[in-house]
Amino acid sequence: MATDSVDDPDSTQSGDVKTSTFAAIDDLATRAKLLLSEVMTFKERVQFLKPFSENIIEIGAFKGMVEAEIRGCERLSDKSESEAIKGVISCNLPFAEHVWSTVKRSKNVLTLRKRIYTTSRARVLGQKMAGSAMRHIDLGNLEGAAKGGSKFKESGVVVDIIADSGRTWTKVVLITNKRLLFDLAKEGWDSGGSEDEDEDDNNARATSSDEDRDVPLVKTAKDLSHAASVYRVRGKTPRVHLVLPRIQRDQSAEVDAVLADCEAAGAVVSCADEMEPTPDIQDVLHAMIPDPTASFTETLNLDCTILLALVSEFSHAKVSKEPWFSRALNRQVEVEDNENLLPSLLYPAIGGHKLVATKEAVQRMREIVDTIGTSSEKARTAILLGDEGDGGHDKQDGALNKAQMTIAFDSVPRGHKPDSLDAEQSRIHGADFAAERFESATHRSKSQAELVKEMQEWSAHPVPENWQLPIRVVDQNEDGCQSSLPSAAQQVAERMTPINRSVFLHGWAAGRTTITSNRTVAKAIEADLDKFHDATELEKQIGPSKDDDIKEVHLEDNTVDVDASEASAKVLETKRNLRSSADLTDPSIPDGIAWPHMWVCPTSRSLVGKEKRGAKKQDADGTKEEGRAQRLPDPLTREQHRRHGLDMLSRRAGYEVEDLRPNGYPCEEVLAAKNASLR
Repeated sequence: MATDSVDDPDSTQSGDVKTSTFAAIDDLATRAKLLLSEVMTFKERVQFLKPFSENIIEIGAFKGMVEAEIRGCERLSDKSESEAIKGVISCNLPFAEHVWSTVKRSKNVLTLRKRIYTTSRARVLGQKMAGSAMRHIDLGNLEGAAKGGSKFKESGVVVDIIADSGRTWTKVVLITNKRLLFDLAKEGWDSGGSEDEDEDDNNARATSSDEDRDVPLVKTAKDLSHAASVYRVRGKTPRVHLVLPRIQRDQSAEVDAVLADCEAAGAVVSCADEMEPTPDIQDVLHAMIPDPTASFTETLNLDCTILLALVSEFSHAKVSKEPWFSRALNRQVEVEDNENLLPSLLYPAIGGHKLVATKEAVQRMREIVDTIGTSSEKARTAILLGDEGDGGHDKQDGALNKAQMTIAFDSVPRGHKPDSLDAEQSRIHGADFAAERFESATHRSKSQAELVKEMQEWSAHPVPENWQLPIRVVDQNEDGCQSSLPSAAQQVAERMTPINRSVFLHGWAAGRTTITSNRTVAKAIEADLDKFHDATELEKQIGPSKDDDIKEVHLEDNTVDVDASEASAKVLETKRNLRSSADLTDPSIPDGIAWPHMWVCPTSRSLVGKEKRGAKKQDADGTKEEGRAQRLPDPLTREQHRRHGLDMLSRRAGYEVEDLRPNGYPCEEVLAAKNASLR
């Protein structure tokens, strides 16, 4: 008798579990690959903006963690069922996903998965991030602190996300309400009792020096807050952000008490019900890694290093190495060959912005160009500053050449020529008048488009049509703007040279972005301002707009009360510019502080210069140049000098000496050597 086959329930259940396990592995692998693709999109954005940013965005550790999860999922596919289940449970992908979700809700991301040290001088110096404004406030005393035995671990703390240009440190913890209650029970924490007992317990906890009974979450908050307390970013202590995506508030009094302890330690706590939805990567990519040039002011303030780079032969033409080039000049040739400064960096940075430069910076630039500049560099300088007109007008010395002055003088109407002075005075006065008239006419005849066209004739690279030429020369205290600077600005400027003081103080006071290649001065300014640990003191120095500054201002209508003076209105406008230049909506900038807005060009270009006397006359590869005579060997040189000396003595004695040069003396060896040197 045939019997019906019946499936074994245990085997069926086992098969379902196995199927669901490997389905979960496939799901993890798919999610990990999607996460990695977004990380690579982020990395591409970082690489694209790398030339414009000083910061080195560190994502290698996080990217490696995601790649390790992908490899782990691939290995789990070949494991047994029990091992696969353990692998799925221990998978670290959910943590990485929560970290990445927080990254996408952040701005100005600087680093992912960074270990921060506080007590070891060597490790603090070793962890320094290029371009970051994050600085340790007590670097000189770190060795003593380490030897003294700090209660905070020498291993440092791991920060999952450093964002807001260093101002926000975020830690993601995947702890649940249930797990937190277990930790409380393990530590013997008790929240029961009367109100008096609660008050006594709170006082005891506040005064107790034994912190070993803190639950791990509170310890994490305290460690992060302590680490942040010894760092400053633009005069402010970094904010500690604790992200708890699996914790719900108002579910348990004990859990809420722990969260309150974390906040009391100095951390800002965000729980699951307080988080915004995770945005799409394409919608927030520009906020995660913003373009530094997007925050530039309408008018840019250029320093001398940028002015020289805009006219340098290295920037505009193909320059080959010369034997008389210094090591720095040869390096510029190599860098320019790999990446052209103007089309790849400076032109996109300055865009269509209005450009200004202080008188001191322009004067220094002219001195350098006049001293060592080539003819093409001088021509570009004249176009850049708008002092070259028709007929080759050269304003280097503030005058016209003789031919141009004569033409200009003849063009002066008869009624304007002076006749009450003597002839010499009339000639000088007429020439000056003509020069001024000629200069004014030529300046008016040069439009921005014409100057760009002329600059294109002197450049091997395409010159952007929106380049706002010429650069306007301004006084460093234009419209009395420096009167609104905080006193800290004058203290910072004490160690600067007059040229740097004029450039950087003007940009700061006028609320303009200063473009420079002088990294040393820019970093010195930031370091000096970091000495003002309480950044709000600078805001007090700037001060609010006072009644005696201006009575009434209608910002909506752009109208000023008729009783307010023009000077008072300018003072208020300058203060408003100071705050707008600080971009107070950016958390990376101290609240209310008009921090100077500077952009440091990562590379610089000097002028080619002139060949020094006695420089070697061979090519860079060591071979002689074609058609150039090499020096004679020493014995022949001495023979030539001897015969020349005898000729001189013979002339002095009254004898006639036949000069056989340039064919040389009738000496076969000398003639052969000369002919050989020319071949």
